[in-house]
Amino acid sequence: MKYPTHLQLFLLIFFFCQSAFGQYSDQFDQGTLEQNNWTGDLQSFIINGDEQLQLTDPDPGSSNFSKIGRVLSIGDSTTWELWAFLDFSPSGSNYAEIFLALDAPSTESGNGYVLRIGGISGSDDALGLYKKTGGQYDLLAEGTVGAAGGTTVTARIRVTRNENSTWEVWADYTGGTNFTLEAEAVDDSYPTGNYFGIGCYYSATRADKFYFDDLVIGPGFADLVPPKVVSSSMNETGMITLEFSEGLEPISATNSDNYSFQPSLVFFPPEFMLGTTNELSIEVTGGLVSGTIYELELSGIEDFFGNPIADTTLYFEFLDVQIPEPYDLLINEIMADESPSVGLPDAEYIEIWNVSSKNIQLAKIIFEDGGGETQLPSRILRPQEIIVLTSSESFELLQFDNTIGVVGFPSLTNSGETISLLNEDSE
Repeated sequence: MKYPTHLQLFLLIFFFCQSAFGQYSDQFDQGTLEQNNWTGDLQSFIINGDEQLQLTDPDPGSSNFSKIGRVLSIGDSTTWELWAFLDFSPSGSNYAEIFLALDAPSTESGNGYVLRIGGISGSDDALGLYKKTGGQYDLLAEGTVGAAGGTTVTARIRVTRNENSTWEVWADYTGGTNFTLEAEAVDDSYPTGNYFGIGCYYSATRADKFYFDDLVIGPGFADLVPPKVVSSSMNETGMITLEFSEGLEPISATNSDNYSFQPSLVFFPPEFMLGTTNELSIEVTGGLVSGTIYELELSGIEDFFGNPIADTTLYFEFLDVQIPEPYDLLINEIMADESPSVGLPDAEYIEIWNVSSKNIQLAKIIFEDGGGETQLPSRILRPQEIIVLTSSESFELLQFDNTIGVVGFPSLTNSGETISLLNEDSE
C-alpha cells in the first residue's frame, strides 16, 4: 500500500503545493492520530505496522459504532479519494461509512453526504451515496450490486462533486487506480461542509477488521494522465485484445477510425469486453496471412477526462493454426526417474518435437498417461520447434527458454507406462 503510482505522486504533490486552497492528504505514515488533529473514538483506532488506519476496539460489545474525524472546510467542488479494506463480508450490522461532508462533527445529527460501503443483508452489498439529514438517510446513487458483497472487500474509491452539484462515485475493486464509474446523481442540498469522518459499524468479531489508507481530499482536480496500453495479444483466430491503464471514453474507444492496420486488415469496430471500461476486443475478419507481422496504430482514444492516448504502434504476428495429425508431434525425450539427478534438475519432464510444417496450438492437445488426462496450456508450437513440459511446481528448476509449467502434470511412473499426445479427435 505504500508504493504510490505516478498518478498518486502527481496528486499528492499537487495537493501539498496547493495547500492554500484547503487540500488535505493523510497517508497515515507520520505521527499519531491525535497529533494529526483527528478526533473522536481515538481509543478504537490505530495506525498499524503497515501504515494504515485500522479499527482496533479493545472492548467491543455485540453491536458497536466507532468513528474518527476532523474539522475540514469542504467546498462545493471537491474530490475525495481513499483506499478501504474490510476483512469480512459486509452485512446490515457490519459496514463502513465515510462522512464526506457534514455541517457539524455530530455524525448522529449532522447534515451532509455519506458514502456507505456495504450495510445490506445478503450478498447485494454495494457502494451507496446518501444525503443525510439528521438521522435520516436518503439514497442518491448506488454502485454495482454485489460489488461489495464478497467474503472481503477491497476498493479504492473516488467521489467527485462539481460546481453544478453533480456527484460521481468511481471505484477500482482491486485497490488500484483503474477507476470505473459506479454511480452518479445531482443534489445541491448542502453545498459546503465543515467535517469529514470515517465510521465503522461492527459486531465483536469484526472489531479489528476495518482498514483505510491513502486519503486525499481537495478541490475537483483535472486528471492530466493519458491512457496507455498495458497488454495486447492476438489469438489464432485473429481476435485482438487490448488492456489499457484506465477506463476509456466509449465513443473514442470504439471508433474504428482510431485504429489502423499495416498491412491493411478488415475488422469489426472495437468492443468493450464484458464488465470493463479499459479492455477492448477487435475481431479481424479478413486479410490475415500466416507468418505476417501486422502493425496496429492507435490514436485519438481518450480517457473519461478527455486525455488522448499518445500515438501508439503495436505489433502482432498472425499464425495460421492447424490440427495435428498422428506423428506430427513426437515425444522426443522422457525424464521419469529424476532422482538422483546426475547433474540434471531434480524434476520430471517430457520433451515434445513438432516435426510437421504446421503451427499447432498446444491448448488443443491432451497429454494422457495411465493415471488420466491433462489439458496442455495455450501455446503455439511452430514447425520443427521443441518444447519441454513439466509440472508447474518444477518449472523454476528447469531453466530452459522453451519450458512450460503444466498445472496437473502427472507423475511419471518409473517402472513404465504408456503416455500419449491426443488431438481433439483423440488421435
